[in-house]
Amino acid sequence: MNRATKTSLALAATGVFTAAIPAPAMANVMATSDVALKDFIISRGGVQLTAADFSFLTFTSTGSYSGNLVGVGNYFDGSAVVPVNLPPDCVGTGASCVPFTSFPDTFPHLVAQPVGNYSAADQHEMGSPISGIGPVGPATVASGAFAGLTTLNTLSSAQAANTLDASFMLVASGSVDLILKFDAYLQTSITSEEMNPAFATASYQVDYSIVDLATGTTVYTYSPDLFGNGVKTITLDAALPGDFQLIQDTGGFVPFSSTTPVLAAGTLYQLSARAQTNADVRRNVPEPATMALVGLGLLGMILRLRRRGA
Repeated sequence: MNRATKTSLALAATGVFTAAIPAPAMANVMATSDVALKDFIISRGGVQLTAADFSFLTFTSTGSYSGNLVGVGNYFDGSAVVPVNLPPDCVGTGASCVPFTSFPDTFPHLVAQPVGNYSAADQHEMGSPISGIGPVGPATVASGAFAGLTTLNTLSSAQAANTLDASFMLVASGSVDLILKFDAYLQTSITSEEMNPAFATASYQVDYSIVDLATGTTVYTYSPDLFGNGVKTITLDAALPGDFQLIQDTGGFVPFSSTTPVLAAGTLYQLSARAQTNADVRRNVPEPATMALVGLGLLGMILRLRRRGA
């Protein structure tokens, strides 16, 4: 065996033993998902409808979120009080929760994420989800989910899931137009210092439907394409060092509209609206015992090769 081969194997074994000792800090792995809605109205012929335009109308709204940071803690909250406005919640280490708990109802685009490990969620609903229809207005609805890892040097993960639902029972006739404005932002990133397989995903889902309650038939569905490219989920799966980042951004509120089919007079319908955001990050660091066994195996190989070359 030549000296270069021996040196390479020795360095490989040394590297394995070094990797078996947890590093003092790891790079950031993060995911952010924000969706905000405003100025949602129902109109016909260019005229905004109000509660007086429906012969029957009731309204409910529910919201919930949950999150988990492995080895640290979890949270859950929900409400059916109109309007739903759950407080920001976060579980994390160090000062990583400060941007979420200190500024309620503002969902930051975390280009420079907090240092630490966190899972956070926030919801905000001001007024009725549909402007001019419901107890109060105007409509502003937002949902945010955030997750990040910096210093958890074991198999670790953080998830946040956030859902807002609004449901209207109504009797109307003819077709109507749904007019909305959305601001959406998805970001995943893994920095170049990351030496272990890492995973980050951010996603959203927005859906509208109308069901004929007499027959149980869905007569209308609408899922707006907020970024205009069909993307609702972005994912990074990085196994090697490198700077990785994916961003989808509407760049502000963007208008959307859709027209329903003709609704039959005297028929009771349910109009449902749902907005959901999700963030998930994971890091897979081999256990020190496993790495040590690999290192011992390499060391044994080196010693055998040295004996052969002697």
